[in-house]
Amino acid sequence: KNAYGIELNPFAVFMTKTKLQNLDENIAVGEIKEIETKFLDESYKFPLLSFKNIDFWYSGKAIAELSKLFDIISKIADEKIKNFYLLIFSEISRRISFLDHAGFKMYRSKAKINKYFEPDIWDEFYKTAQRNFRLLKENNALPRDDSTKQTLIYGDSKIIHSEIPEHSIDLIVTSPPYGDSKTTVAYGQYSRLPWQWLSQKDDIIQLDKTLLGGSIKNLDKSVLGLSDTLTEQVKEIEKADNSKRVNDVIAFYSDLYSTLISASHYMKRGGYFILVTGNRTVKKVYLRTDIIITEFAKSLGYSAEKIYSRNIINKRMASKNSPTNKKGKSIHTMMTENIIVLRKL
Repeated sequence: KNAYGIELNPFAVFMTKTKLQNLDENIAVGEIKEIETKFLDESYKFPLLSFKNIDFWYSGKAIAELSKLFDIISKIADEKIKNFYLLIFSEISRRISFLDHAGFKMYRSKAKINKYFEPDIWDEFYKTAQRNFRLLKENNALPRDDSTKQTLIYGDSKIIHSEIPEHSIDLIVTSPPYGDSKTTVAYGQYSRLPWQWLSQKDDIIQLDKTLLGGSIKNLDKSVLGLSDTLTEQVKEIEKADNSKRVNDVIAFYSDLYSTLISASHYMKRGGYFILVTGNRTVKKVYLRTDIIITEFAKSLGYSAEKIYSRNIINKRMASKNSPTNKKGKSIHTMMTENIIVLRKL
């Protein structure tokens, strides 16, 4: 748990645990009829759920129908089947809200805030369930190697975890964020509504403050000495901006370096460390996160084998944004990401 007493990220943990579980697709499919029967039963009694700002994000009708659907799923006796359907519920809880789905951050869509936006909640749930049935069937059809196993270990990536022995890992593949969650990919905001429904708690609202670069408290600038590229680009931002925006940038890279230290602790010599990340723009300064990571890695005893570039798949952000909030002043957001291949010497 973090300083706010919540897991990093509780919804991500739930989602991962659910996707890792073994579940017979026929058993999962068999439950949908029972859920439908109860949902369409007008005499079915259920409590109306509530959490912070629920009325801001949902219509009264949506709150009632989601509360009913949640109550029905929550009473499923089989834990695996229940979690499977709660994950489907989580997906539609965002879709039928007033959220604008162009990105991760929480904005109300102007197109949805009108009397004509009345999504059919059962239809959305049923269609999403059908897609998940297909995915579950495809997953179960994949060949299995009984000699391998999956283990989920969760916690702060900046901290070394005793569950993973030192120098025991051959390969690490990860996709770290490309900037602090407050201003870039707000994972906490993306997870907020689904987790508020599932937990009826509001502590996840503080989540983005605890992720990489989420806080400039106790800012450690020593990381600048590990990357000439970062040092030069921080100077450029300071020239372009008199605010403390540059501290957010330093805090992010300081936290990112801490995660690289932890990962290096687990890695064998000769092992490969592969990171998928993007280069962002701050105050019109194009931050070369790919190069900065290779410079960080060199200080930890890695060689940079290759940097590949590819278009971002399923991009979930606007192609342009306006960081200055001035009319007509917009910039292109990242359309490509980099695959950085490092080898421990």
